[in-house]
Amino acid sequence: MPEFVIVGIFVSLLCSFCILPLLRKLKAGQPVLSYVNEHKGKSGTPTMGGLVFIIPLLIALIFIKPHSLAFVSVIIIIAYGIIGFLDDFIKIKFKHNEGLKPWQKIISQIVVSLAVSFYCYNNEFIGSDVYIPFFNTVIDFGKWSVLLYVFIFIAATNSVNLTDGLDGLAGSVTTVYFVFLILFIYIKHTYFVSLGSVLITKEYDYILSVMYLLTGSLIAFLIFNAFPARMFMGDTGSMALGAAVATFSVFTGFSFFILILGVTYVISSISVILQVLYYKATKKRIFLMAPFHHHLQMKGLSEVRISVIYIAVTVVAGILLLCYGIDFQGGLA
Repeated sequence: MPEFVIVGIFVSLLCSFCILPLLRKLKAGQPVLSYVNEHKGKSGTPTMGGLVFIIPLLIALIFIKPHSLAFVSVIIIIAYGIIGFLDDFIKIKFKHNEGLKPWQKIISQIVVSLAVSFYCYNNEFIGSDVYIPFFNTVIDFGKWSVLLYVFIFIAATNSVNLTDGLDGLAGSVTTVYFVFLILFIYIKHTYFVSLGSVLITKEYDYILSVMYLLTGSLIAFLIFNAFPARMFMGDTGSMALGAAVATFSVFTGFSFFILILGVTYVISSISVILQVLYYKATKKRIFLMAPFHHHLQMKGLSEVRISVIYIAVTVVAGILLLCYGIDFQGGLA
């Protein structure tokens, strides 16, 4: 299955060389935040680059077994990608940094997340059991799992979207996230193999194949998105990536791993929430700017250094989970 990484890289590179000139021709440039001085030179950089790693998934649908968890996961990622695409399209069409209205975004996300959450709850391979890292236990949330999954999908998609504020930041962090999650899924997959659970092992095989493909596609995308970026993923990409983070984590029972392995996403969201609440209460700011990566940027750190810090934090979180968060003796069942 690791060969799918190569396939993902190849297809994504091919898409990049085709899509980038097209985006330039269509003048699909990203309107940037005028109050971020460091970003003024980025105005006009082609956006909607998320298509580069969404298209390989669309192609993969032809080869994935229908109704499998992997097939559904791709559909979910594409659904959120469409929401992001509409957001990007409106920004480009009207040449401003505001796309879909907040209520349009949240309603769209709630509708999709509710459908996905009911699917998860009623699916024999997902259900309501969630593994709790570090405590070596599985909790059955019962019907409350629907609300839990809704929260996870909305939180993950918006948190990854917020993290996508610097060249290569969201893409590189999410690539590392997928690498560790693949490892955790493989550990759980091996456990089910030892039990002789043929159906679930096949489902995990399909999921791992899609994850390898997406990881390879992201690696190729980063060639064009790393500083200085020649292409932005836009909300098309960040919404799709957030959905992928939530989908693969929830589908494999690792929902709570997002809190640790996705700590940089959490930092992005929490910093924005704290900033807004504190400002409304005191008319003062906690951070120079939110999300937190912009605070670091305004402190004088370069985009490359911030990305390296975020990657390092994600790697450390992954190692901690690997060493202490998972029971290798069967606690994943």
